[in-house]
Amino acid sequence: MSDLEQLTAATAFLAPLLLPRRRRRSEVPICPECQKEFLSKRDLSAHIHAVHQKEVRYQCTYCDFRSFYPRSIRQHMRGVHGDLNVYICRECGHRTASQLLLREHQKESHKPLPLRCGQCDYTCRWKSGMEQHERSHTGQKPFKHFCDHCPSAFCLLEHWRKHMRGVHGDLNVYICRECGHTTTSVLLLRGHKQSHNPLLRCSQCDYSTTDNFNLAHHVRVHTGEKPFKSLWTVQLQTYYQQQRALFFQGLRV
Repeated sequence: MSDLEQLTAATAFLAPLLLPRRRRRSEVPICPECQKEFLSKRDLSAHIHAVHQKEVRYQCTYCDFRSFYPRSIRQHMRGVHGDLNVYICRECGHRTASQLLLREHQKESHKPLPLRCGQCDYTCRWKSGMEQHERSHTGQKPFKHFCDHCPSAFCLLEHWRKHMRGVHGDLNVYICRECGHTTTSVLLLRGHKQSHNPLLRCSQCDYSTTDNFNLAHHVRVHTGEKPFKSLWTVQLQTYYQQQRALFFQGLRV
């Protein structure tokens, strides 16, 4: 017996498990009124309510058209009335054009609000928003950032930056905490902060830098060290060594 035949005989018991099981006639849901077959009992139940019992759950908002299925109402409103906002929120009646937008609306508008103010009926989802609201009762104004051009003051640094850019046209809104130097971007501010780092000097020349990596890279100029080799360089070097050995071996013969 060949290896293929042995493998087929050993795995023959798996064939019934891998093939899709055919449903028996008694397991298929069948409508008792019209003898129509369905894939599930849920589809059969919906068929009985809609077709035989003439049950109506949804109605068009523009005319008297009614249906048991919500998709039928959506298709009717799109095709007959040209209304694309066919997904309606059951809690507030808000209408959207897709089910995804409806879910986002329900998540944002009808999500339970866990935080409640102890002095009024104000509710909020975020702790920062509640703290900001409570200041309206206490009168506290913890301003940390003040405008240099007008009396405005801000609690958040980002709000101060937007005010400086939009109102006064000042783009130097990134400030160094050590020396007060201002720049127009975070990248320039990071480059400036390196000037506050201790200066590192080379022991063999006058080279100096504030970065350890740059100093280690510079030292290799004096030592001649080349620690980085690409795979192509290693393969090429091995090839040349093999060809050189074959060449001298031929000369010896």
